[in-house]
Amino acid sequence: MSNIKTIASYFDNLAAHWPEDEKDACIRDRIIQRACLSPGNSILDIGCGKGVMVPHLLKTAPKEIIELDVSKEMIRLGRERFSLPQITHICGDIFTVPLLSIDAAVVFNAYPHLMDKQALAKRLHRLLNDQGIVIIAHSKGKEFINAIHHDDGLCEQISIPLKTPLKEFEFFSSFFSLEDWQDTPDLYYMKLIKKNSTL
Repeated sequence: MSNIKTIASYFDNLAAHWPEDEKDACIRDRIIQRACLSPGNSILDIGCGKGVMVPHLLKTAPKEIIELDVSKEMIRLGRERFSLPQITHICGDIFTVPLLSIDAAVVFNAYPHLMDKQALAKRLHRLLNDQGIVIIAHSKGKEFINAIHHDDGLCEQISIPLKTPLKEFEFFSSFFSLEDWQDTPDLYYMKLIKKNSTL
């Protein structure tokens, strides 16, 4: 969490030229279809960037989509792309920004930059309604993701290497059950369901 300013600055500088990755649109569709999000959900898109997941989330007929990113430039560009009544754009840190309860949280291509995984698990458990869903996904497997984040420089200051889904789940196991997972060259995927407890 101490690296938030560094992370925000890094992505502010990249925002204007951040790729749309249209070639991966079919993978993003698969992720959301596999998530089985119910119509009418309130969905939090964590580390949303310029809103690459928005068209796919809209297909689930949500009540609202909250686009959240620490980069003000990413949020500004996302707001320009998607100005719809059911979409709210917030520049802020998931660990500290005031948020109302949600039904689902999606972390697409952003999980390595959420540095405190245990704090993330606790925060999401508090935010989510009963049986709330967390989707953590990448459009590539962990070896590819870890390779692009390994430069012995800034990337290693603002990201943590991915572990296998079963290892990553250890951070969440007190608060969530692991319903579905995959780690193959074309997809890294976890679906977590909130445990209804007083933790």
